[in-house]
Amino acid sequence: MLSKTQLKEIKEELDNCSNPVFLYDNDTDGVTSFLLFYKYKKAGHGYRHQKHMTDEIELGNIKRMNPDKLFILDVPAGKITQDFIDGLKIPVIHVEHHLTDNKLKGVKTFNPTIKNKKDDTPTSTLCYNVVKQNLWLCAAGTIADWHITKETKEFAKKYPDLLDYKIKDQAKALFETKIGLLAKIIDFILKGPSFEVRKYLYALMKVNSPEEILEQTTKEGKEIYSYYKKINDEYESLLQRAVKNAGKDKLLLFEYQASETSFTGELSNELLYRYPDKIILIARRNNKENDVDAEIRCSVRSGTHEVRSKLIKALKGINGMGGGHARAVGATIRASDFDRFVEQFRKLI
Repeated sequence: MLSKTQLKEIKEELDNCSNPVFLYDNDTDGVTSFLLFYKYKKAGHGYRHQKHMTDEIELGNIKRMNPDKLFILDVPAGKITQDFIDGLKIPVIHVEHHLTDNKLKGVKTFNPTIKNKKDDTPTSTLCYNVVKQNLWLCAAGTIADWHITKETKEFAKKYPDLLDYKIKDQAKALFETKIGLLAKIIDFILKGPSFEVRKYLYALMKVNSPEEILEQTTKEGKEIYSYYKKINDEYESLLQRAVKNAGKDKLLLFEYQASETSFTGELSNELLYRYPDKIILIARRNNKENDVDAEIRCSVRSGTHEVRSKLIKALKGINGMGGGHARAVGATIRASDFDRFVEQFRKLI
């Protein structure tokens, strides 16, 4: 957790701007972090960080919003270039929780791993402790990032029907509770065509309680839940295919095509919950099977093994890059090197 002084400093930065842009990571922790700040500030714009966006495109889009300050929320420093920061020419506040060696100049960085490498408190938890509003958003983002904290315990006391206070297992909180379902719903509205994602994100910005979505008590809640069901049908189909790959092997490897909606992280998380003793490796392969220059995006999860160092070792001599948390990492690997990467990774586990 950040210190009280750091939390106060972030709040002062938030209070002392009139038109901020919130650049947030493309997951539940990122979205809820944005919403926590946006709902407190009641001003500014959200901007979803996407892997395929170039610095030039993102700079142009952000500058058109004419911001006086940029808050980067939950986006790892490794995904941000110094050229992007230099091109902004406005104050930049970076709140995140990922381990990194990438030090950005001209940025005020607030990251608990700087003081304690093992402290990866979710960004939504950090943002909640800045504004102290909308605990439900904090709970959804925190549980989505596989954490049980004093904030989620506080939420459980206020909403016992959405989260049992006695639950200590992060996976159980995510896959067996209503707040876990809400975390999944928020995640799934980030899937699909950009115009649809924007539509449901705008709807989410108008939602003020978890019941609006879970019980579909408002127009926005009904729209969000309906879209979630559509995306979830695709997900369940992939999940059932992945389950068939689970054998006696310690590594559960599942590959699928890029023509299908990306559920790499979601599949790896749920498969880990179902098979806690296995190491899960999900790979999303380019449509062109014989395109050796194509990239394969991977997600690796383990409940019992530290996988970050193993991933880095397995990437030696491989055309690819990756990183993340101790037991949850991602990587992008050249298709022609993927089989060799898997072979090297197997030897390390």
